[in-house]
Amino acid sequence: MNKFEKHLLHLALENFRKNGSSYTEFQTQNQYELFYYTEAANYLYENEHLIPHSDNITSHSIGVLPDDMLLCYELTDEGLSVAKSVQDKDLQR
Repeated sequence: MNKFEKHLLHLALENFRKNGSSYTEFQTQNQYELFYYTEAANYLYENEHLIPHSDNITSHSIGVLPDDMLLCYELTDEGLSVAKSVQDKDLQR
């Protein structure tokens, strides 16, 4: 799992612990971040860890307008389990 996938999992797990919901909105800062985070979110979606709420996660092309640079998603139950496992492994290092 790469650092972008881990970061998306971490953000959603943090929201879940604070608010009881893993729904997360993440604003990317530039087109490079948008590309890497969109790819990470799509990977998590394909592995049934993430439910996309923004079209850019599953789209075959991405825009770089400000509205397109926001990723909205939530974790599935399995995604929450994976996020907790990844965090535990990172803490053990």
